[in-house]
Amino acid sequence: MKTNIIGKPIDRVDARLKVTGAAKYAAEFPQNNLAYAFPVRSTIGKGTIAAIDASAAEKSTGVIAVLTHKNATRLKPANIMEVGLYGTLPGESLLPLQADKIFYVGQYIGLIVAETYEQARAAAELVKVNYREAKPATGLAENKAKGIKPEKMFVFLEAQPKRGDAVTAFNAAQVKFDQTYSTPSEHHHPMEPHASIAVWENGRLTVFDATQAVMGTNVVLAQTFGLDKKNVRIISPFVGGGFGCKGLIWQHTMLAAMAAQAVKRPVKLVLTRQMMQTNVGHRGETMQNIRFGCDKSGKLSAIKHETTTYTSDGLMEYFFEPCGL
Repeated sequence: MKTNIIGKPIDRVDARLKVTGAAKYAAEFPQNNLAYAFPVRSTIGKGTIAAIDASAAEKSTGVIAVLTHKNATRLKPANIMEVGLYGTLPGESLLPLQADKIFYVGQYIGLIVAETYEQARAAAELVKVNYREAKPATGLAENKAKGIKPEKMFVFLEAQPKRGDAVTAFNAAQVKFDQTYSTPSEHHHPMEPHASIAVWENGRLTVFDATQAVMGTNVVLAQTFGLDKKNVRIISPFVGGGFGCKGLIWQHTMLAAMAAQAVKRPVKLVLTRQMMQTNVGHRGETMQNIRFGCDKSGKLSAIKHETTTYTSDGLMEYFFEPCGL
């Protein structure tokens, strides 16, 4: 017997947990002997690190370890094809703390691990960095002429799909519509910021993570740390908003795992609201040209949608804003 539920109220099975505060989010799982991590971030948009002095931070109260590209665990690149099978991707092809090259303002260039969050954050301010600064290309309109037409896009879909000859059909149309629209950069800001707690035990990694991509995160961490997937467990019972930014795997999760491995203790890393602006992606600015051709009765003969947007060379080769989907 079928029951029609359309228009009828249904119970939210997790509602009581959420309104009473009993629902646990990624940063809320207590651990014995927990340490806290706070990143050091780049203050330039492009260049290299000439020198990094962490001596004052290392002597700061409560500090357990300071990680930089000089002493961080060597990570292995993820197999993008395998990760893509789960409908997600690493947010960046750049692995954290592996080299001295700077791609963007706010890039993680160091990590403080301390007994308390406040001690880690205070010590991060003590790290001194000298850069060889280069000029980044940041304007979409002025750099449009340098653009390319990639063949593939997010999770390996065709980036330049075609059917028929839209240009010829448009030119022959009795009525033409040709307009260009633009959208600004937009940042995801869910109520819950990104957060990870990493725990190593007998060569196995458990991560409590604010993620919409549990399986993808499992694959990325297994591959970057050289583990079998069965030895990586991702726990994410509740996500406090994501809007897509928690559907990719970002560097902070790798950093938490790296730090926990280094200090041999569970480590928590919670992003600040400011880091949500720079370290977990955003919707890129777009310029979208829309063309319709039709006869005088309104029957369409041509549709063309051309999008110009941006990504970062050497950083996110396989993702750009998929407007044309």
